[in-house]
Amino acid sequence: MTHQADWMSPQEYREAIAHLPVALVPWGAFEWHGPHLPLGLDGLKPHLLSLRIAGALGGGVVFPPIYAGHRTLKNARKMPYCIECQPATVMAILWDTLTALADDGFRQIVIVPGHYGMTHRGILTTGIESWAKARGADAPLVWQASDYELGREEPEFASWDNNDHAGMWETALFWGLAPEAVHIEALEERPEGATREDQGILGRDPRRFSSRALGERIVEAIVRRAVDRIRAGLA
Repeated sequence: MTHQADWMSPQEYREAIAHLPVALVPWGAFEWHGPHLPLGLDGLKPHLLSLRIAGALGGGVVFPPIYAGHRTLKNARKMPYCIECQPATVMAILWDTLTALADDGFRQIVIVPGHYGMTHRGILTTGIESWAKARGADAPLVWQASDYELGREEPEFASWDNNDHAGMWETALFWGLAPEAVHIEALEERPEGATREDQGILGRDPRRFSSRALGERIVEAIVRRAVDRIRAGLA
C-alpha cells in the first residue's frame, strides 16, 4: 500500500481518505544547505518524515513536497542556489492547498515544515488561522508538525539551540532518513569552537557533533510524537 498521493489512482485516493482522512503536506524551501546536504533538503526531509509517520499510523495520504519558502539564505545571507518566494506567494499556495484538501474530505491536514525560518513559519501560521476562520465550521483540523518542535519535546533534545541551519540537528536528522545523501566528507575539519557561517551552516558543527545514530533517535522521537498528536486530533 502506497501512502503517496501522486502515485495513487483516483480509486486508491478515495479509499485512502475513507480509511484515514489525514493529509500530510511537506513544505520546504529550495535552498543552500552547506556543501554536504542537498539543495532540496527542506522538502525531502519533511517528505521522508511524512512517509514514516503515515507508515506508523497505518494510513494517511502524503503529498509531494511544496517548495515555497520565504526568507531563504539568498535573502538572509546572499547564498546561491535558492528560490526565494514572496509572502503573498506562500499564502496563496497555502490557501489553495488547504481548500482543495478540505474539499476532498480530509478531516486533519498536517503541514510538515522543513524550512525553519520564523518569518516563513509565521506566514504559514497566519495563513492557517485566517483560512480556518474563512472556511467556518466545516474546517478540518490544520496544524504544523515541525520536526524541531516535536523533537525538542524529548528530554534529550529539549535544551538544544534552535538556531540550526544545516548544522548538527538538520544534518543528523537527514542522516537518519537518507544516509546516502549526507556527504559529511565535504566538510573539512575546523578547530573546536570555529563556526561554518561562511558555508551557510548555523548551529553546532555537524562534522564534529552529528551522526547517523543521533539522527535515527531524533527521527524516532518525531514520528512517535507526531503519531500521538494526530491520533488525539482524530479522537
